[in-house]
Amino acid sequence: MKNRHLIFQAYLYTLAFTLVAVAVVSLFDLLVQPSTHLPTSGLGRQQLLSDGSLLAILSLLLLPGLGAWLLQRQSGGPKLPPCDRRTLLAGALGVLLSTLGWYLLNLQNITLISEQSQLLLNRIKDSAEDTLAARLALIRRMAERWENIGSLPSNSFWQLEAGSYLRDLPDLGLIAIVDANLEVRRNELRLPAARLWLEEFLADPQRRAWLHDVRSGRTTRLSPALARSGNPPQALIAVPLSLPGAEGWLLVASLAVNDTLHRVLGDHLGEFVFDVHEGDLLLYTSLDNDSPGDIIPIGLQPLGLPQTSAWTLRTHLDRHHIYASGQYLALLVLLCGLALSFFLMVGLRLAWRAQQQAQRLQEQQQYDAAQRRIMGMISTMQPLEQILRELCLLIEQRNPQVICSVLLVDDSRQRLTIGAAPRLGERYNQAVEGLRIGEGMGACGSAAFLRQPVLVADIANDPRWQGMHQLAAEEGLHACWSTPLLAGDGSLLGTFAIYQRGPLRVDNTLEELVATASQLAAIAIEHRNILAELERSNRELQEFAFVASHDLQEPLRKIQTFAERLQTRADTLDEQGRDYLTRMSSAATRMQALIRDLLAYSRVATRREPFIRLELDRVLDEVLQDLEGTVESSSAQIEREPLPTIDGDPSQIRQLLQNLLSNAIKFHKPGQLPNIRIYAENQPTGEWSLCVSDNGVGFDEKYLDRIFNPFQRLHSRQEYPGTGIGLAIVKKIAERHFARLSASSQPGGGALFRLTFPASDKE
Repeated sequence: MKNRHLIFQAYLYTLAFTLVAVAVVSLFDLLVQPSTHLPTSGLGRQQLLSDGSLLAILSLLLLPGLGAWLLQRQSGGPKLPPCDRRTLLAGALGVLLSTLGWYLLNLQNITLISEQSQLLLNRIKDSAEDTLAARLALIRRMAERWENIGSLPSNSFWQLEAGSYLRDLPDLGLIAIVDANLEVRRNELRLPAARLWLEEFLADPQRRAWLHDVRSGRTTRLSPALARSGNPPQALIAVPLSLPGAEGWLLVASLAVNDTLHRVLGDHLGEFVFDVHEGDLLLYTSLDNDSPGDIIPIGLQPLGLPQTSAWTLRTHLDRHHIYASGQYLALLVLLCGLALSFFLMVGLRLAWRAQQQAQRLQEQQQYDAAQRRIMGMISTMQPLEQILRELCLLIEQRNPQVICSVLLVDDSRQRLTIGAAPRLGERYNQAVEGLRIGEGMGACGSAAFLRQPVLVADIANDPRWQGMHQLAAEEGLHACWSTPLLAGDGSLLGTFAIYQRGPLRVDNTLEELVATASQLAAIAIEHRNILAELERSNRELQEFAFVASHDLQEPLRKIQTFAERLQTRADTLDEQGRDYLTRMSSAATRMQALIRDLLAYSRVATRREPFIRLELDRVLDEVLQDLEGTVESSSAQIEREPLPTIDGDPSQIRQLLQNLLSNAIKFHKPGQLPNIRIYAENQPTGEWSLCVSDNGVGFDEKYLDRIFNPFQRLHSRQEYPGTGIGLAIVKKIAERHFARLSASSQPGGGALFRLTFPASDKE
C-alpha cells in the first residue's frame, strides 16, 4: 500500500515537472526566436512546441493522476509524505533533460526541413528564372531577326515561324503583332480562346499602360499575369519592334505560367507542396484537390527577372509528414525520458524510504539497547536516582521536543518528591518537591490522586495549575501529560510526566514511548522497594541468626564443658554411664557443627559482596592452602589446569571450591588414594564450565535431586561424617553467580561436578 502511494506521488511530481519544463522551454523559445535567424521565415518553432498532439498526450497523462488524487482526497486517504530533496532534484533534472532533448530534436527537425525547403526553393528559382529568361530570349530573337531583315515577314513565313514556336513551346498560347494603337495586325493562335484572352488583356487600362511603357524601352518584358474566369492565369511577353513604317509596334506572346512552372518543377518536389504567387494572385500550386488541407508553410523565395513582375515562391509541408520526419521521434524521446525520470524518482524514493527505515531501525535498536542497559542497571541494583535520570534522558533523546520528570511517593503516601528531572530548572524542581497528592494539584498531583493519566493541553489556562501558572510560564512549559506509576498490587509508586514548550500532540508513537517509560520507571521503583524490603528482611534474618546462634551455642558450650568435667571423673561411673557421657559429648559436637553450617548456608544470601574480577587460579591456590592438612593426611593427588578469570563474590567462590574439594577428598574409596582433577571446558553454546572430578565412591544418579538439598545424605555418619549441607551451599552460590550446577556419577566410579557459567563471565 505504501509503495503504491510512493509510485503515485512520483507520477504526480513527474507530470508537474513536465508541465513546468515545457512551459519554461516554450517561453525560452519565444524569447530567443525574434533574435534568431532561421533559414526560412515561414515555419515558427513555437508552432510545433504548442502542437495539439503534445498537449493531448500531456492531458492523457495528467488527467488520470488528477482524478486519482481527487478520489484520494475525497475518500480521506493517507496523506502522502513529503519527497526528499534528492528525489525532487533528480526528477526535475531528468524531466528537464528530457524536455530539452525533445526541444532540440524538434529544432533539429525543423532546421532540417527548412534547409531542405531552402535548397528546393533555390533550385526552383534558378530553373524558373532560366526558363523565363529562355522564353523572353526566344521572342526577342524573333524580333531581332525581323529587324535585321528590315521588314515584317510575309504571311506565309509568319505563319510558318510562329507555328513552329507554338509547336516547340507548349506553354505559349499565341504569338501576335500589335501596332502603335495596340491593334492586332497579325496573330497565330494555339486555341481560339487565346484571342479572347489577348483582347481582354489589351482592353485593360493598366495593361495598356504597361504596353506603352514597354514600347518606350528596348527590353523584352513579361507582364503581370491575367486570369480569365475558369482559366489559369497567363502573362504576356512583349518586345518592341523597330522597323521602317512600323514605329511603336510590339511583338507579343502569351505565356501559360501554370504550364511553364509545372514543366520546371516536374516530379522532384518530394513531400513538399509548392505554389507561386504574384501578389495575391495564385499563379501555380502543386497541391492536388485530393491532397490534405492541413499543411504548414515552410519557406518562401522571391522570383523574377529584372524585366518581369515580382513573383513569390512558397513551400508547404503536410503536418503529418512533419511528424513522420522527426516529430514522432522527439515525442518518443520525451515520453521515454519522462518514463525514465519517473522510474528514477520511484527508485530514489524507495531507496530513501529504505534508508529512513534503516535509520529508524538503527534508532530503534539503539533505543532497545538503552532499555536493556536500564534493565541491566535495575538488575545490578544501581542507584534509583541514576536509573530514573537515564530513563528521562533516553525518552528526551528519542523525542527531543519533550521534557521528562519522575516523581516518587514519599513514606507518608501523601506527597510526591523529585525522583529525576534532568532538564527542568532547579527552581521549578524545588517548587514541585513535596507536591501534595490531590485533585487540582497540577497534572502530576491529579494523576496520582485519580490513578489515571492527566493531559493538560494549556497549562496557562488550566485550573488544576492554580498557583503554579507563573512558575510554569517562567520555565516555558505549555503542556503536560502525567501518567501514574502503579505497582503490581495496584499501589501508587509515583508519576511519570512529559512537558512540552509548545502544543502537545499525542500520537501512537508518543503513547508507546510514554507507556514504555512508565513501565520501566515502575519496575525500577518497585524493584528498589522490593530490595529495600529484602534488605530489611535480611537484616532481621541476620539479627535472628546471630541471636539464634548465640543462644543455641551457649547451652551447647555448657554441655560440652560439663561433659569434659565429667570425663575427668569417668572412673567413678560404670560402663553404661561412660557410654552415655560419650554420646552426649558427640551429640553436642554434631549440634554445634550443624548450627555452624546453617549459618554458613544463610549467609550466602545475607552476606553477599559486590562482584569483582577474580582469577580462579589464585582463589584455588588459597583454597588448597587452607586444605593443606586434609590433603596431606589423605595423600590426595590434585591435578589442575589453568582456569579463567570471572566476575564473582570472592568469599563465596572460595567457599564453593572448598566445599567441592572437601567432598572429593572425603568420599574416597577405602584403601585408594583420592585423585582429584580441576579444569575448565568450553561448551558449543559459547558457555564454559568449571569441572571438579574425582575417583571416589560415586553415587547413583537417581539421587541427583536429593544431594543438592540441605541435610540430605547418601551415607551414614559413621562412614562419612558431615551435616549434608555442603552441596546445598554450592548450589546456592552457583545460582547467585548465574551458573548451572550439575553432576554425573555411578556407584564406585567417581563423580564429576560441573558449574556452567555464561559466556560473558569468562575472560
